Amino acid sequence: MVLQMFNDLQNEHMIRRWRKIKKLGTSLDSSTDFHGGRIHHFTIYFRLGTYSPDSDELRFILLHEEGHLRTPEFWQVYIAALVVVTMSIFRAIVPNFPITQWWDIPWMILLFLIIAIFSWKICLPILRLDEYRADRWASMELKAKYGVSKPSTLLHRTLSSLNASRRSLNRYRERVAGRYWAIMLRIFGDPHPTDEQRVRRIAEIVDD
Repeated sequence: MVLQMFNDLQNEHMIRRWRKIKKLGTSLDSSTDFHGGRIHHFTIYFRLGTYSPDSDELRFILLHEEGHLRTPEFWQVYIAALVVVTMSIFRAIVPNFPITQWWDIPWMILLFLIIAIFSWKICLPILRLDEYRADRWASMELKAKYGVSKPSTLLHRTLSSLNASRRSLNRYRERVAGRYWAIMLRIFGDPHPTDEQRVRRIAEIVDD
């Protein structure tokens, strides 16, 4: 179903012809996952898990991922800027950088982490624009080529179905994943808008 929908969208020129799609393995868990290549922009990866999307939901998901891959994203710009800024600071305060004594390495790593955490939190509102842009791109495509007058309704249904499928994971993995993400979100904050924010934004800027 996913492969057929992907091919259909390519034939309709809604997904670029040279884009590939690849199924993720299921050895670790049965969680649902869709994402584009993190560094390269050639491939969309997916794992359905327990999710059984209808055609409209699957179409929105694939176009959302295509929207992510259409242009460089803010998180990629952030990483590049973080490396440049951090290297500049090290060069200014460490003699003969990058050639250092071994005892310089731990505090250099600590300094990098401090810069990364604080700058990431400061940049969260900008990083969340990545999701908004992908939602908007998918919504505009569906509205123009499929006559979907209220994409926000479809987005709400899709997000609800995805969340329901993720809650169906086994209890042990759910506990482990919950604790892990709780720690990560407390440290870094969430670069994703809430589902309510995403739906409201599409309702305001795309819906009829």
